Amino acid sequence: MNPTWRQSLIALLALVAIHALLFALPGPAFSPATHLVLFAANAYALYCALAVLRKNSARQLGLFVAGYLVLFVLVMGILGRKSLFVLLVVVYASLFGSPPLLGFFALFVLSFVVLQPYAFESFLPLAFVYAVVWRSRRAFSRFALACLALGLTALALLLLPLLHLVLQDSVQTLWRTLGRADVQQALWTSVASSTLATLLVALWGIPLAYAMARIDFWGKRVVESLIDLPILVPQSVAGVALIVLLGPGSPLGQALDRHLGIQLAGHLFGVVVAQVFVSAPFLIKSALTAFEAVPPQLEQAARTLGAPSSAAFWRIALPLASRGILVGLALAWARAISEFGAIILFASSPATAPVLVHTEFLRAGASESRPIATLLLVICLWIFVVLQFGQTLMPFAWRRAGMTGGPGGPPPSRQSRAGAPTPAPASPGRGVPVSASSAGIELGGVQRRFGGFALRDLSLAVGAGEYWVVLGPSGAGKSLLLQLVAGLIAPDAGTIAIASVDATRLPPERRNVGLVFQQSALFPHQSVLENIAFGLRYRRLGRAERDRRTAELVEQLGLQPILERPVATLSGGEAQKVAIARALAIRPAALLLDEPLGPIDHNARLELQAELRRLHAELGFTALHVTHSRDEARALADHCAVMRDGAIEQAGTVDEVFARPASDFVAGFLGLGGPAAARD
Repeated sequence: MNPTWRQSLIALLALVAIHALLFALPGPAFSPATHLVLFAANAYALYCALAVLRKNSARQLGLFVAGYLVLFVLVMGILGRKSLFVLLVVVYASLFGSPPLLGFFALFVLSFVVLQPYAFESFLPLAFVYAVVWRSRRAFSRFALACLALGLTALALLLLPLLHLVLQDSVQTLWRTLGRADVQQALWTSVASSTLATLLVALWGIPLAYAMARIDFWGKRVVESLIDLPILVPQSVAGVALIVLLGPGSPLGQALDRHLGIQLAGHLFGVVVAQVFVSAPFLIKSALTAFEAVPPQLEQAARTLGAPSSAAFWRIALPLASRGILVGLALAWARAISEFGAIILFASSPATAPVLVHTEFLRAGASESRPIATLLLVICLWIFVVLQFGQTLMPFAWRRAGMTGGPGGPPPSRQSRAGAPTPAPASPGRGVPVSASSAGIELGGVQRRFGGFALRDLSLAVGAGEYWVVLGPSGAGKSLLLQLVAGLIAPDAGTIAIASVDATRLPPERRNVGLVFQQSALFPHQSVLENIAFGLRYRRLGRAERDRRTAELVEQLGLQPILERPVATLSGGEAQKVAIARALAIRPAALLLDEPLGPIDHNARLELQAELRRLHAELGFTALHVTHSRDEARALADHCAVMRDGAIEQAGTVDEVFARPASDFVAGFLGLGGPAAARD
């Protein structure tokens, strides 16, 4: 709708008439100067209203008028603030054409006019909520946005007391309070004790979290519940429990005092003990979640490359879980420094900052305790900011791309982690010689039960330099066979020999085999080059030899263009090439391949198939390759075996197995019909 100049002139004359009538009333509410200013502001608002009508619909004009009336009633009618009304009307009319800015203006009016005593602390969080919702409005449904707005608004209200507290005292007041000796001592005690308590929890909590993420032991659910217990127990109950156990009148407290000279109650050590009790669950639960998000296959890959289990923890699991652990450390530290109930009962001296705040409140009220509380809050906020900033500086932290189906594979479910295979226990002996770069594999009557499924009497002889492909449908036990050979699980019965060495009880790092997983299991916190060279540091080789081996494989597989790229950016085919190079770099006695061509597209599969065939011809390594694709067997293998329900149905050369299948199942799986038909 486009108003004519006559309509615009009529609207202006009507505005003049209204102001003239108001001025002519007896006992005018406004002075002539105020009338003039109001008229100018309303004239500008009228101009903007006509512009809205020109560019938009009558509905938009109605919204404009409604907003004007709300401002008039609120500012002029209720508050009686004429000059403020003039200013707000001009700003409102100017911003109406920009919905984002109009929203911020509405929040400004709400905060600084309606909620004036709490203006700044209400405007900041509400403006943040509005900005988040506005930027997300086109990406999500209205219901999701409503949930987001509701939750963020409630969170803003929850944090309002803290924001209000920070703004109560001037910098001079806080500085003067900080100069008090008792305040300095209390703050130092709080920071030192909470830091020490967090470090003590980390010493045993992180190993416990790792073990619980990797071991499905008896009573695990009970332990998980016990970890949560300090969260559920009231602080006063925890304080009394510590007094009863470690107080001056308890047998244990007296023994510590008599033999070691340690008095926990009323001592800094007592403060630390109370803080450890209340803060431990926060670090353990965060670390447990972080370790559970690290796929066990990454550590398994590290161990098959020669890394001991401790090295796999330090170089793989811990770096990848580091961000979650850092969050847990921050939560544990924050919980420790804020503890009051248990400390005031068990170790009220030396006074921590929360205890001093309580004491000052009882002595002189909120006016004296408030600056101390503000100082403690500022310290906690700074620590929080430093920890959050520190996460971005951690070069080994887990990358989000690696968590979502990248080359490292998706994080396993809780059930798959709990049921993760247990590595073969270590046994005495030196292991498979690293000089055995191509050696045979012999399985003799190997058996292993997994609940209702079992590997039954597996016997197989893989000669040095042979390329074997194990075929079978999903669930036949092919991958479990490779894990047995690699030492990732131990057999219940039977023997496994590699390079004529009994490897049945050898751990993975002493078997000298390279394992290529279906999802490649590359280390997402390392570059392509670092992945390839990972296992060489455990081969006791000089730097020159390590560089030479790495360069050879890089050249053979054409990996030069991607050497410095993060593995999360690799395609499926590129990732599998890197995984094969990493496994071959250690010159293993045997190369184990767990469906390496499965997760990649057709063209990349054919290319990688040709690479494997060429590498085997050039290097002559022993290979044990499992797949469900008979085309891979024909293209790569000189020998093959067919598995069904945990047993080997037939084994021999590729020509023999495909020409003379031993059973209807083998013939059907190979697409050959019955045995008789195959023989014909």
